Amino acid sequence: MHQIDIRNISVGGEIGRRLEITAANCLAVDTDRDFLKPFQGKRKNAGYVGMGKFVDAVARLAYGRPADATMQGLRQHIISALLQSQDADGYIGTFEPKARFVSLWDIHETAYLVFGLVTNYELWKEPASLEAARRLADCLIRQWQAGPERVPRQYVMTTLGVETAMLALYRQTRDQAYLDFCLKDTQIQEWDAPIVLGRWGRIEGHVYNYFNRCLAQLELNRLAPEARLERATRRALDFMFRQDGLAITGATGDHECWHDTQDGTINLGETCATAYKLKLLDVLLRRTQTAFYGDVMERVAHNALFAAQSPEGRQIR
Repeated sequence: MHQIDIRNISVGGEIGRRLEITAANCLAVDTDRDFLKPFQGKRKNAGYVGMGKFVDAVARLAYGRPADATMQGLRQHIISALLQSQDADGYIGTFEPKARFVSLWDIHETAYLVFGLVTNYELWKEPASLEAARRLADCLIRQWQAGPERVPRQYVMTTLGVETAMLALYRQTRDQAYLDFCLKDTQIQEWDAPIVLGRWGRIEGHVYNYFNRCLAQLELNRLAPEARLERATRRALDFMFRQDGLAITGATGDHECWHDTQDGTINLGETCATAYKLKLLDVLLRRTQTAFYGDVMERVAHNALFAAQSPEGRQIR
């Protein structure tokens, strides 16, 4: 299988329509007010914005639309504003100094900012973006290693995204420090969680978190193959495809967590879990060239991902 540059593809049909309305609605957002202002103020002690995911999305949308000057302008504006907001120690975020990295969701926000900035560099080859990602990642690593007991762990997904961000940075820099952080500090290679049904305690059954960590392990397995790094992924696939863990629509999860009831309640299929299921299936399709994974991706995209988006694209359930 060969990857084709998205700039050489014109996507039609419902997938193409959804791409266009998503791009249009990104442009309709008041970016300065809703995304950038908290990063410029840095006064929060709680909360989550999702700026890194927005950066990742806009960088990709702009790359796929090379003639769209408006989307390109939005990308350049948010990258420039974020880089200007970066502190001397590398921090980019919304939290006041005493709350940084020890308050709920700041590490999650940081991880996706690193990931988004790396995506922007990967697609647009802007050195300042990669340098900002490195400084932010280094800031996080220093704080984590200085007081690992202070890392918030109220829920299993509190630090979600850290490993995938660091591994993305390692792919671009080959700096061993980012790989070592995953191996020595988070010890992602040791993670081998069971499938936990329902929403309990620290939310061990969180589907999005499970898929995300599977992706990190598969990336480690690509770098240095080891059988144990595939165990959790195989467990998730077996549960979905042989134990009723996948709804007929392709959605997975009730109230964000694993379930096998096939119950189509109002809490069916968190969009984060849907997106990361697609990422996981994409990796498996590329590596195994097994068309089954592509068939499931098609079902998930049309019947779970699009179902979560309002027809005009303005809202996500």
